[in-house]
Amino acid sequence: MRRAIIALLLVCGAAFAQQKQSAKPASVNLYELELRNGVYYSKENNKPYTGEFVESNDDCADCDYDYYETGNMKNGKRHGEVRWVSVDSVVSNYKDGKLQGEMKLFDRNGNLKSVKNYKDSIPNGEWKYFDKNGKLREVRNYKGGKRQKEQKSFDENGNLIKSAPSNTPSILTDSRDGKKYKYVKIGSQTWMAENLNYNANGSKCYEDKESNCQKYGRLYDWETAMKSCPSGWHLPNNKEWEELVDFAGSIWELVGAKLKAKSGWNGGGNGTDDYGFSALPGGFGLHGSFSNVGDFGNWWSANERNSSNIDTSDIFYHYNYVDWHDNLGILRSIRCLKD
Repeated sequence: MRRAIIALLLVCGAAFAQQKQSAKPASVNLYELELRNGVYYSKENNKPYTGEFVESNDDCADCDYDYYETGNMKNGKRHGEVRWVSVDSVVSNYKDGKLQGEMKLFDRNGNLKSVKNYKDSIPNGEWKYFDKNGKLREVRNYKGGKRQKEQKSFDENGNLIKSAPSNTPSILTDSRDGKKYKYVKIGSQTWMAENLNYNANGSKCYEDKESNCQKYGRLYDWETAMKSCPSGWHLPNNKEWEELVDFAGSIWELVGAKLKAKSGWNGGGNGTDDYGFSALPGGFGLHGSFSNVGDFGNWWSANERNSSNIDTSDIFYHYNYVDWHDNLGILRSIRCLKD
């Protein structure tokens, strides 16, 4: 990722690239200004700065990602168009230091991911979300920072989805121990609607409490996870996880809420459980200790990245993204997928 900023900047869409090429070189690095009470002052004349600025972490050897920001200031505050580039890229508009109008987010390939509207840095107006193919998949509305009830979702063909499908779960009985599990059909896939609770050798309950196994299922290392699903079911791979995300709207920023259970998440992080997946935050185990129950749900994938890292699908209480992480040494939950 290091030293990738120029390449990223050039792929943020044709218009974005043309604007960058035509822009004059930024005259002042943000670090050369002094910030006092939300206003940037020139150290040369001690007056609020007006003009072009640039900021980057290019000299940070320990940073995970480079970033680059350029734009204009007026009277010491961001004013006009400001561009911020890292793994994703953002084009925003400011007035007197506050977000005004559209903020556009692009992925690393220059594809538009979302368009959000603000008034005085508060969400206000339409927020549009696009899938990886550039198709509009969801429109939400905000007023004065509060999300409004009206919402439109579209399928991959652009058809309006009037309501989420109602999934009535079926019941599976595990012949190995007699435990029963709910399962639902989501698109062309059939998923368990709860975490596996099969007492395989090496698996554990969170904090070694049976009550946590009853609620969240057991936690497994990857090698055990690969062979723990009942006959006729298997540990899903990355492609199968991605198919679930795509069916649920393809917008990684929003899918977490649609897959989360309606209760059981800390900090007001409950979801809408649109498809009956009912994801719960079972936490994880590492080196004999446990962490993040109620806050964090993570499930093994069958994909092995290398001898130390396996992909997992993660959902957090404090936002509605679905993320990918990897660490072979952690104990995680299992969701089984029907063969």
